[in-house]
Amino acid sequence: MTLILSVLEFLSQQQDISTQTYEIPLYDPTGQSQGYRRSQDLRPGLNLLIDNYTLQEHLIVDTRVPNLPDEAHGLEFSFMICGNNTNEQVHDGQNFVEVGWSAGGFVEWQAGQQILKLDIHIGQPLYESIVAALAERSVSISRAISQQQHYFQVNTTTPTMQLVLHQIFNCPYQELTRGIYLESKVLELVALRLEQAMTKHSKSDCKRLKPDDIERIHHAKDILLCNADNPPSLVDLARQVGLNDYKLKLGFRYCFGTTAFGYLHSYRMEQARSLLEHNQLSVKEIGQKVGYTNSRRFAIAFKQRFGVSPQAYRMGMR
Repeated sequence: MTLILSVLEFLSQQQDISTQTYEIPLYDPTGQSQGYRRSQDLRPGLNLLIDNYTLQEHLIVDTRVPNLPDEAHGLEFSFMICGNNTNEQVHDGQNFVEVGWSAGGFVEWQAGQQILKLDIHIGQPLYESIVAALAERSVSISRAISQQQHYFQVNTTTPTMQLVLHQIFNCPYQELTRGIYLESKVLELVALRLEQAMTKHSKSDCKRLKPDDIERIHHAKDILLCNADNPPSLVDLARQVGLNDYKLKLGFRYCFGTTAFGYLHSYRMEQARSLLEHNQLSVKEIGQKVGYTNSRRFAIAFKQRFGVSPQAYRMGMR
């Protein structure tokens, strides 16, 4: 059986609902497949869209919207968090940026998957006022915007992007403050993805990394995380995996989009956040668990990462 989720049909039956602010539950008469499609306008020209499904059956989503105003040249950022997007050939852990996106069409999802996808849609006027300065460094994006050409680029979702995605899905605020928080995080994600699009590895750098080097770099990442409370120096880490420190630095940026210790810092902060949510340890004890002997330094690092102190974060979760 193939399930159908129709935005057009749902919105046509609503009387008091914006065409871009809605949540449509997935209906499966057998009760085996579940999920929803949620769209929210954060401001005019800035839209957040989430598809979240647990599928036992094939699903077709009719994304057409009634009375849709003309959107001359939209910009889409799409992050595939879980599942495979066969429509654009993007897999979990990947994302794409597309110039020339337009709403309306049919999207197919295969049975037997957990699907979690987040899209950000930006209209051209807002793009020009907010992020055009960032794109000036990317000739290909700028040309696509100015000349209304199509542009499509797939890349890997970095740990920093994953952190922002986690913060969006676990927003601790409600009502007005929730909207402000989500808007700030969505724009942060846009900036990170544009920077990724504009930062390309040179061919000479890529040629220096062989498949065996990539495997060693992933091994170095595992060593780093296993010793997160007392990590080796970069030179020692490189020696343990049989690389020089230059190639290790280059490889970390190539594979993970950040430095080795930038990756470790993200991991430590994520571990601390999880412990604050699910553990009764004191803030000092949590700091020690993630490698901070000085609780004040831990509190400063956490606030720089999440915008609030560890204690305030824990109270907010409660």
